[in-house]
Amino acid sequence: MAEHQLRPLDLDETGIACVGDLLRAVFPEALHFTNEVIRWQYLDNPEGRAVGFNAWAGDVLAGHYVTIPLRARVHGKEERGLLSLNTATHADHRGKGLFTRLAQATYDRAASEGYGFVVGVANANSTHGFTKKLGFQLVGPLRAMVGVGPIPFRGRREEPVFEPIRDPAWLSWRLSHPVNRYAKARQGQGVLVLSDRSMKGFRFLLYTTSEGLDGD
Repeated sequence: MAEHQLRPLDLDETGIACVGDLLRAVFPEALHFTNEVIRWQYLDNPEGRAVGFNAWAGDVLAGHYVTIPLRARVHGKEERGLLSLNTATHADHRGKGLFTRLAQATYDRAASEGYGFVVGVANANSTHGFTKKLGFQLVGPLRAMVGVGPIPFRGRREEPVFEPIRDPAWLSWRLSHPVNRYAKARQGQGVLVLSDRSMKGFRFLLYTTSEGLDGD
């Protein structure tokens, strides 16, 4: 009999609370792992409920892996897919391959539900696991830039291979984060969505568009 039992996500209040306890224990400095934020991520997304699995050792939540739905244009065709979001393993249950088992169970469930792809932004510690154990393609490191002055809005030069679809319903949900606050600012014919968070005096830029936003 396997030491750990894998079960699909339990998204009732008790299930959310268990996941929150694990995430806060594993990442004590991450102040955004409140039950309210988890509920917002896993249940309120207009693209659908979270897809994922938990690993249980008796009554102890030993591991957690979750993805959330999104839509994107892939080679010009709209597809439903998933964004790899949160993963955590209890300190007493590491080194047992739970991450790989949980992720594979999630992807199998996702395929059976008609999702066409999974994307993710992994940190340096997780990239190897995604590429070597789960078969992810490494597109490249996430580009971070710092700048001063206006942001240029250029016309599209070519059709991107992968482009998330950010419609008004998605954007309204994204900006309703229970902890982080955002503000919209106009720049010429474009719109910037800025986070209240900053680093070394620079505010984070979440989103830019030259197409306008509802309510502007």
